Amino acid sequence: RVWAVGRPQGTHVVVAALAAGSLALAWAEADAVELRELDGSGWALDELTVAAGEAPDGCAVQATPAGVRLLGADDRLAATWTAPDGMRLAAASVCGMHVVAAAGRTLYCVVVRGAALECVAQRQMAADVSCVDAHMWDTEGAAHVAVGLWDGGVALLALPTLQPACELPPLLPPKASDARAGLPRSLLLCTLGTTRFLLAGMGDGRLHHVALAGDATHPRAAEHKSVVLGARPLSLARFDNGGTPGVFVGGDHPTVVYAAATARLMYAAVDAANITCVAAIASSALCLVSPGELWFGRPDRAQRLHVRTCALPPWSEPVRLACGPAQMAVATVRGDAGGQEESRVALRDAQSADELGAVALGAHETATSVRYVGRLDGLPHEVFAAGTAVVQPGDDDARSGRVLLLRWDAQARAVVVVAELLAAGAVYDVREFRGMLLVAAGGRLLLLRWQPRD
Repeated sequence: RVWAVGRPQGTHVVVAALAAGSLALAWAEADAVELRELDGSGWALDELTVAAGEAPDGCAVQATPAGVRLLGADDRLAATWTAPDGMRLAAASVCGMHVVAAAGRTLYCVVVRGAALECVAQRQMAADVSCVDAHMWDTEGAAHVAVGLWDGGVALLALPTLQPACELPPLLPPKASDARAGLPRSLLLCTLGTTRFLLAGMGDGRLHHVALAGDATHPRAAEHKSVVLGARPLSLARFDNGGTPGVFVGGDHPTVVYAAATARLMYAAVDAANITCVAAIASSALCLVSPGELWFGRPDRAQRLHVRTCALPPWSEPVRLACGPAQMAVATVRGDAGGQEESRVALRDAQSADELGAVALGAHETATSVRYVGRLDGLPHEVFAAGTAVVQPGDDDARSGRVLLLRWDAQARAVVVVAELLAAGAVYDVREFRGMLLVAAGGRLLLLRWQPRD
């Protein structure tokens, strides 16, 4: 699974659950997209993440099998909550100040109160819980949680009391041939067009949608339909495309669900296969997960998501990536049998992903940061900035590094090194600051201004 959590100053943290832990990536989007891996923060990266989301006052919530963690606006751990008797959490969902967590058959509603977590309600379900989704319908606070059970049942409960909100129709036929394959694997409460829906993605690739009539506080089940969208379990995620809400359905045949002008639900296929789950980031961006890969893309106005893949040589390991309006920079490392490494920074076309050219780095030199910085004061061209580190054999840390300014010269059809600066230590980060270049090198911050030579 993957989640995108909004943080202060307009940034996001993309949290992905891995086989033996979690991965946290910081996403920032200004003139270009910046993506870097987080470590040393309050996120529990050595534990499996079962849910993550935003909380009031700039806080964030991460739920792991060990319990619920509350992180402050600075991403430091502020509070924790664990289930009674050491029960392990199997599913959870974050909705504002409410965190709904499930351990076995027991459902808990945990509320964020300032810098603390408090369990305000719990409920025993008829079977073990397979999936949950909590959602707030309006600004007045009407919120519900949909709960899927391993016996095939689905319940809709009110928050924060966890009391039944309405009776739902059975999603499994009375004599299902493979009942276990058709169990609910992902639930989603959403509004498409003017209708509120409960969507259920099943293990056999079938998507059920139940229209909820009545007001937000007292819903009732109305029309129930289903459609087959594949043969594997489905995962559901909300996203917004230019003000139009939609639902991304991950599976072996990924699909975007949205409401047409006639209020009918429409299904648009995605031109990428085996997308297991997605998370919506800012500005309609989506993070998509396929086996062993994280992808990022944007849906177009036709509600179709276009993903272009670019195969790197098998010996080339990408270590840094930066995107600009016309090109993107990819830093790679190549290892050989003698233990030596060759590093390079290549510029690729932003639309086709074709390689335009590359700059080879020196011996024992690797790229530690790459960023699109645009047009610095005094520079006539837009450039990428790359920071490097030189670690000599026998040393544990870098004693030197370089700052490189790179641009694509379309007339010469080559990558040009515009400027180069030696640094005393590894260049860990570079970024544009008021028309200048801010550099973190070794234990110092450097502010560099471009000065053309006579």
